[in-house]
Amino acid sequence: MSKRIHKPYPAPPGKSAHELDKFKAVWRTSMPEDVKQAWRKLLNSRTTNESIRAKLLAEYDVNVNHGTYVTRLRYWVEDQDEYDTQRAKLKEHLLQVKKKLGPNATLDQMRVEVLKCSYDSTLDEGDFKQGLATVREDVRAGKLALDTRKVELLEKIESKSDEKEKKLNHPQLTPEERAQRIKQIYGNV
Repeated sequence: MSKRIHKPYPAPPGKSAHELDKFKAVWRTSMPEDVKQAWRKLLNSRTTNESIRAKLLAEYDVNVNHGTYVTRLRYWVEDQDEYDTQRAKLKEHLLQVKKKLGPNATLDQMRVEVLKCSYDSTLDEGDFKQGLATVREDVRAGKLALDTRKVELLEKIESKSDEKEKKLNHPQLTPEERAQRIKQIYGNV
């Protein structure tokens, strides 16, 4: 992933965020791959920003006023290509995991495999921020599993406690029978 930080400018009231959003929407939804490749080639060529802006206006009715928007578009296209590459890797890995674990894989098994993939990716790319995010997610999921287990155990203890109370507070028990049941339940106290 590129290390550039893009801070979007807020849109004025009643207007879209930016003219480039029109182009980005076409890129994501309906632009054929050969046209995308032509745009990649154009953006990476020595073509002037003015010429690129004119082509955006002519072909997509996108009117950008400054060359900096063309530079931002270049960065955005690079980022999209990186996202697409990562998405393809993740899809391939998911297919491998499903094949490895089979159709009866539990959610926890899938989570473990996805975390392994993320850890491997962190080491391969040296993106330690991603690694920290993965660790945080792993810890969060572990805490959630522990909390779920605690609730299950508390519910089980509560149900057993209710059963014990019913046995001890039975209206037909004599004091001796009640004492004997207390010893059976709690042992010699």
